[in-house]
Amino acid sequence: MEISRLTKASLEDAFLFGSIAKKAKAHWGYPAEWLALWEDDLSFTKDFLSMHFVLVLKLADQIRGFCIIIEEPDHFNIEHCWVLPEHLGKGHGSQLLRRALSEPYFANQKIQVLSDPNAVGFYEKFGFKTTQMIPSKPIGREPPLMQMINIGR
Repeated sequence: MEISRLTKASLEDAFLFGSIAKKAKAHWGYPAEWLALWEDDLSFTKDFLSMHFVLVLKLADQIRGFCIIIEEPDHFNIEHCWVLPEHLGKGHGSQLLRRALSEPYFANQKIQVLSDPNAVGFYEKFGFKTTQMIPSKPIGREPPLMQMINIGR
């Protein structure tokens, strides 16, 4: 397994990341109408990828997951952290996030994530705590905003 930083994004990367995110989200059994609502949120452009910190998980020289972290004025946001469904439960997502959080740039920084409710346990293992629920799509859905201070992992 290789985890590396994406230094120059391509259109192929943008398409592949969108495909991975959509497959991973669909894995949780959300209705097709909800997945359609999230289409734009799970699509990426080359420019978006080039502007942010992106780690790529490769297995057998094929991209199987990724993590995108965005710098905000007073914290960092894990905007996306996805692994293909067939690789879930094997520790790959944990290795990917652990590698991201080990970057010296993120040491002693506030990190937050608007977590899918199905991923709360995953983030709690890293020390994230739910601070509030955020209104989302569809109306009535409120995923948890989770935060932690990254003391270096």
